[in-house]
Amino acid sequence: MKYSEALWAILKEIDDTEDPTFEFLTSCLSYCFKKNGLTQKQSKIVDKYIAKYGYLWAEEKQIQPNTVILERGKNAIN
Repeated sequence: MKYSEALWAILKEIDDTEDPTFEFLTSCLSYCFKKNGLTQKQSKIVDKYIAKYGYLWAEEKQIQPNTVILERGKNAIN
């Protein structure tokens, strides 16, 4: 899974434009699209959010058995 896909799923889950987390992750998503990836520092921070919101992929796996669950961002790639 790409960081851009993970960020998009998390942003849809947060769905609160006033939330500072939403603003930060939106800026990361924008950077990811513009620069075709994240910086190392951004990646480390985003990995923590991917781990926190890992249930998004767990639910998806129940519906689609071929979906890979992200574990602490290990499967996320630029």
